[in-house]
Amino acid sequence: MPPMPMLGRSWSYVQSRSVAISSAGGIRFSALDSRFMLKARPGLFCAGEMLDWEAPTGGYLLTACFATGKAAAQGIEAWLREQAPRRPDQPFLR
Repeated sequence: MPPMPMLGRSWSYVQSRSVAISSAGGIRFSALDSRFMLKARPGLFCAGEMLDWEAPTGGYLLTACFATGKAAAQGIEAWLREQAPRRPDQPFLR
């Protein structure tokens, strides 16, 4: 794809693999419990690009976003159950 002039600069959408990689940084795994909840802020859950981890380009980040999103959602459900115990005959989140 040819460069596209914009804002006085020439931009290209095709980048080398070394450039087209997500940046590092985010919330450390040591700050989370097993449910992806922040230890310092009970009730606040983290997933995906909020987390500090690196992987090569090629779908790994998307896979991790989906996987940690599901794990955090399950953690939220478990945490809510702990916060509001129900009688066995009362449905909760179903």
